[in-house]
Amino acid sequence: PIEIKMECDDLFQTLIKKSCTINLLTKQYLGDVLFSGNETDVSVKVKKNGKIIFSGFIEPNTYSQSYAYEWEEFTLNCIDYLSTLQYKYLTDEKSYESWLEDSNIYTFRNLVGKIINNYGSVMYDNSKTVDGESAFDVCGIPINVFLGDSADDVDSYEDVLTEILQYLNLHIIQEGENFYIFDWKSIEDGAITWSSMWG
Repeated sequence: PIEIKMECDDLFQTLIKKSCTINLLTKQYLGDVLFSGNETDVSVKVKKNGKIIFSGFIEPNTYSQSYAYEWEEFTLNCIDYLSTLQYKYLTDEKSYESWLEDSNIYTFRNLVGKIINNYGSVMYDNSKTVDGESAFDVCGIPINVFLGDSADDVDSYEDVLTEILQYLNLHIIQEGENFYIFDWKSIEDGAITWSSMWG
């Protein structure tokens, strides 16, 4: 009834996304509960033996259920939080004009915090350091890099996160409600000391 898939075509993929399909059989109409107009309207958690193995949302505008039979069988398409980042843009937080006036350099840690936005804990394998400090604290980027010539030409949160992690040769995956940022070399070596990005 439930299938969870991971999208990872190659080792260069920065955001490793997951999707989940849930097959239901019901005689009730569930559109008022399950129809999702935007990417975070309806949340979904899948548990196995009491542990959350998938946390995300019903994919927007994909729910459909007919009235043809007493019993209806249909599928819910769900996406994880990383998959919703393609729908979120910098101008969702502040206006284009406000961002244009802001020439501050944001640390990578600050930008990752804005993107994940307390959805879950972010764990890091500590693989990238500069003079003993985390690269997320030392490296930064002006926000104007992600702004185009007009309000219609602004990067999504997915673009921003991809740019940061590609620069550091890192990847991110969501496991349950937590996120893990890592270098494939750490996985290969098999000795990872995970630490929280925010203490």
